[in-house]
Amino acid sequence: MWILYFPFHPLNTLFWATEFYFLSLRGEISYLVCNAFNFWALIFGFEQRSANLIYLGQSLTVWSFIILGVFLIAILFRLWQKPTRKRLIWAALLSSFAAFLFLTKMHERYLYTSLIFLAILAGLNKKMIYYFVLLSLIHQINLYHFWWSPKIYFLIMLFSNLAVIRIIIFLNILIFAKLFVNYFKDEIT
Repeated sequence: MWILYFPFHPLNTLFWATEFYFLSLRGEISYLVCNAFNFWALIFGFEQRSANLIYLGQSLTVWSFIILGVFLIAILFRLWQKPTRKRLIWAALLSSFAAFLFLTKMHERYLYTSLIFLAILAGLNKKMIYYFVLLSLIHQINLYHFWWSPKIYFLIMLFSNLAVIRIIIFLNILIFAKLFVNYFKDEIT
């Protein structure tokens, strides 16, 4: 554990790591968006808004679970119709990607799970490599957007521009939509 954390926090490494995780157990930040390039950032930007904002009588967190639930029901129903290993990987990809895109309180790092399943699918079907490369690039930009390391001022200015970020988020949602449609068209080979 010490070797893994030392490069990021060389002083009091084990104490820092232990304290960080115990404090994290108390709960995550309750903001609508926690730097994730997702649906909520597209609509509201990255201001520190509460995820408990009310819209049509429900909090945005409840709405996020409703949206995710609709996608999960469709994804799992399709999997149930014809369960195969490949379709299971697709279902895992789409479920994790939908959670990243539509749940509140998402952090930029949570897109990583989708990339794992997409990498497996890209290994099985070379056409999926394009999606993998594009989504990996978006993920890298999203990570850079928070950490700004290395400090390349042109990139910091570019990716601090909310219009640019919204274009990237829209592209992220388009990738999800294309994968979702392909899953239902049975173009998953």
